[in-house]
Amino acid sequence: MTNIVRKKDIPNCIICSEEGVDLVPSNIDLASMDLTLQSVMSREKILKMYMDEIKDNYDYVLIDCNPSLGMLTVNALTSADSVIIPVQAEPFASDGIICICSDIFPS
Repeated sequence: MTNIVRKKDIPNCIICSEEGVDLVPSNIDLASMDLTLQSVMSREKILKMYMDEIKDNYDYVLIDCNPSLGMLTVNALTSADSVIIPVQAEPFASDGIICICSDIFPS
């Protein structure tokens, strides 16, 4: 993500495996990414701009995020076409999903 923000060496971020699965690994620089993105214009769309350049090369792109609403997660949500939110099968977790869904999809 740091290379994407600084527009450096973007094609070299992608690692191609023998199984035909490409990936972009994380590293310790992501810990300070929220601070780096504070001064960037359209900071919530940085990942979307990059994804728009490469998405035609892939059938699916999976983005794994921390369970927080930091700038990295906001970037992932902004660039996504759909979202999977895993939750535990407990009453409070399912009540939260029901509240969120009723806000998004009112009756």
